[in-house]
Amino acid sequence: MLLLIALNVAFILAPSSGPAMTARPSSVSMQFGGFKLPKIDFGGIAFEEGMETTTTLKAAPGDVQFSDADGDVITLRKSTLPGATGKIDYYNGETMKIQAASMVKEGEGLLLSGVDRTSFKFKASSGSFKEVIDELAVPTDSADVERALALLA
Repeated sequence: MLLLIALNVAFILAPSSGPAMTARPSSVSMQFGGFKLPKIDFGGIAFEEGMETTTTLKAAPGDVQFSDADGDVITLRKSTLPGATGKIDYYNGETMKIQAASMVKEGEGLLLSGVDRTSFKFKASSGSFKEVIDELAVPTDSADVERALALLA
């Protein structure tokens, strides 16, 4: 019986010769010191270090700029696109939403119609896919409607 116990103890205990195996926790630490996302134009939205920011377009002489009922800063500019006489470039913030838009007064606001330049499909197709949209901009000051309509003259 003593021999049987000695064999069991020898079987359970690790041998004294050979490499000892011990379990150690492993972890990988990756550091990217000073890594910054590249600045890429996404239609007026700048992505930098995980932050999304938008800015307001600086109004040029002759532009009509106002805040609408939603709090957005809208800029309307006479279009310089060839063949776009009587058309308006419509900016929401710094982003050109519609180039060469048609504009009419609707109620207390302005209805702008044209190709949505901010859509993913427009950008992904390099402008081949053209989705026509209608945008209603309602200025907080009704005098801005008349100033905007004067751009069509």
